Amino acid sequence: MFTVIKRRLRTLSLISIVLLVPILFTLGCGKQDVATDAGGAQEVKVSLQPSYDAWGPYDAKKSGLDKKNGLNINMMFFDSGMPQIEAMPAGAWDIGATGTVPTLFAALRYGAYVVAIADDESLVNTVMVRPDSTLLKTKGFNPKYPDVYGSPADLKGKDIMVTTVSGGHYVLSSYLKVMGLKDEDVNILNLEQAQMVSAFESGKGDVAALWAPFMYTGAEKGWKELCNGTQVGAANPMLIIVPKEFGDKHPELVAKYLKTVLGNAKQLKNDEANLTDKYQAFNKDWGGVSLSADFATKDMSKHLVYTVDEQIKMFDKTKGQSEVAATLVPIINFFADQGKFTPEEKEKLLKFDYVTDKFLKLAAEQK
Repeated sequence: MFTVIKRRLRTLSLISIVLLVPILFTLGCGKQDVATDAGGAQEVKVSLQPSYDAWGPYDAKKSGLDKKNGLNINMMFFDSGMPQIEAMPAGAWDIGATGTVPTLFAALRYGAYVVAIADDESLVNTVMVRPDSTLLKTKGFNPKYPDVYGSPADLKGKDIMVTTVSGGHYVLSSYLKVMGLKDEDVNILNLEQAQMVSAFESGKGDVAALWAPFMYTGAEKGWKELCNGTQVGAANPMLIIVPKEFGDKHPELVAKYLKTVLGNAKQLKNDEANLTDKYQAFNKDWGGVSLSADFATKDMSKHLVYTVDEQIKMFDKTKGQSEVAATLVPIINFFADQGKFTPEEKEKLLKFDYVTDKFLKLAAEQK
């Protein structure tokens, strides 16, 4: 089921999805009704990207764990975050995993809830170049970031490919800031990840901002990292978000999904040594990306996941700002400084009313 949906959605551009929104409303897709199959499992439509955060739901679906827990996970493929967000108000999906930047737009525009962390992607959001790039000749130009390659002189005016309004864009902009530059000092070319790999391989562009698993495709072609998110101070978790209407109407279903998927993700993490073949198959089937055994193993090791109980602590705000909110503050400030958010929008986002632990607490109560 999910492979068919994936192939159909992959062909939809952001413009196509926007054009579909009023049609979906007309058809009544925004009602957020939940279908139940003959076995009593409740369908939950989950929007996911071709990345590690889909691994837990994918395995739960493949193994039948979702059905054992009374769920019918319907995986829906999106190339990146903003197409997910544009499809959300039409009720196209019920729960989604997406990056921090699309999450903030979802919260600002539509009041979406941030309910959990899917995984931490900081190490696998990278800025890459070809091996002959002059940007590799300088390392540690900014002494506060000694492991970062490049210099302002070599970077300024370069054509840089990035999936805009994404966590990868945040990492790229943070890299430019380390170099004392802004987005306006380079030429930003907006491409989805798979398109980016093909374009960069054909000789277009000077720099590519790639995330996993596409960064491994680049590495296999000999491309080199200028930096990753951790090296430029750009924390980049993938967050689980829920449309407000669905969350308010079906809190127990959201909680059941969190308990199932977060628990499965942690179990997979604990058994990584035996899962290389399965993880390779997942990337090929779901993302259309072939990873070597070595890169598959590395990718699994570079992602952090957290249990329901661990996340309740991370979302706790009884003693002040929660750990999750603290992670979002520099991202909000960064994009506000760039003019992406107005002062009023920034103030609204910094209240963090959309970041909630109520669904995690419900998940902890379930048997």
